Amino acid sequence: MKSLVKDFSIIGVVVLMLLAGGAFAGNNPPKIKAESHFAYSIYAIQKSFKFRLAFENPDAERVNVAIYDQSGKKIFGENMSNTNLKRDYNLSELGTGSYTIKLKVGEFESSRQIELGKKPEKIAFKSYISPKLNEKQGFQVAYENNGESVYVTITDQNGVILYSEQTEGDSYFSKRFNLSELKSGNYTVSLTCGDKTIERSFSK
Repeated sequence: MKSLVKDFSIIGVVVLMLLAGGAFAGNNPPKIKAESHFAYSIYAIQKSFKFRLAFENPDAERVNVAIYDQSGKKIFGENMSNTNLKRDYNLSELGTGSYTIKLKVGEFESSRQIELGKKPEKIAFKSYISPKLNEKQGFQVAYENNGESVYVTITDQNGVILYSEQTEGDSYFSKRFNLSELKSGNYTVSLTCGDKTIERSFSK
């Protein structure tokens, strides 16, 4: 029996690519293309007080890792710029309990709670869409702990799909998008998991 549900995450730096010359003419809307990604997983190792962190970091961005005990006290922290990593963290001296692992990569921050030495509780689906565009006309979409497929779509004000992606259950997803090269208008982001749909519109 698994002691913790394994979650696999995908973080990506994402840009909107415009089609060359006359991209907005006719039926050729701009499309969104993922250019690079940061992928990681954090999970407890069965029958031990260890958890494993593994990631792929093709852009060699600085990764900050911090571990907190259930009282909120920071018990470990480190920075690294590895392109690939698989590392086990041994918390046997601290024993049974809930521990929080925080990752920071560029503008992205993630907080993941794991249970060591006891049966983990089911974690609810969480999602996030930036409330507004930042100063560079960018925004972030993220979710974690989904138990089924999640559909992400971005459409323009005419309902034309500029981006779509489906990811499987038990994953972490985070991507940044930029609208700076698109013409003025309204753009809608939709996140659907099961019977739940979250939408947010941006104007530029």
